[in-house]
Amino acid sequence: MEREMKTKQDVTERLTTLRKIASLKEIKWIERAVQAHIASVFMMTGSLSTVKRYVDLFHSHGVPVFLHVDRLGGLVSDRQGIEYLANHIRPTGIISSKGKVIRIAAHYRLLTVQRMVLMDQESVDKSIASIQEFEPDFVQVMPAILPEWLERIHKQVPQVALIAGGLIDNQSQMQAAIKAGALAVSTSSPSLWDHPLPSIVPRAKPGQ
Repeated sequence: MEREMKTKQDVTERLTTLRKIASLKEIKWIERAVQAHIASVFMMTGSLSTVKRYVDLFHSHGVPVFLHVDRLGGLVSDRQGIEYLANHIRPTGIISSKGKVIRIAAHYRLLTVQRMVLMDQESVDKSIASIQEFEPDFVQVMPAILPEWLERIHKQVPQVALIAGGLIDNQSQMQAAIKAGALAVSTSSPSLWDHPLPSIVPRAKPGQ
């Protein structure tokens, strides 16, 4: 029986408890991710012809699955493509750096993760403006090893839960990201999926 984690509250509670997201860039790590103690999966690979079996596999284990639609082979991420994804593939949600795709996915009741890549102040300002305009459910901030920038972004968009990702290769970096305000951390390193993070109290939001 397929079990899906569809609501934002369900996913947020799971992220708050388990903190770690498996970022899957290679199919060979799927079985490892299924057995790991993770909050969710970010599928960064695959195609329309294969991805449904992986979505169904993770859902059967109660694990929410987000598909990176900018990288999904065979998918055109327009209204028709996202509608097909929502009705036939049925992931928990999607990942995209494109605000218009975020808006379309939300229309079809998919949860949304908007990617934000930190390159310079201009890119940060543009991303903040896009987040405020398109209102994703979560924001993935990359790279995760810049906790001071995570803090700044957390203060600018406190209404959106942040997920830190990119260049993570040890638990100390994961802990630093969470202390800086990230709800969870995504990593493609299987060795980090299996070890629980200690209890971490993130820094308070402005006004708290």
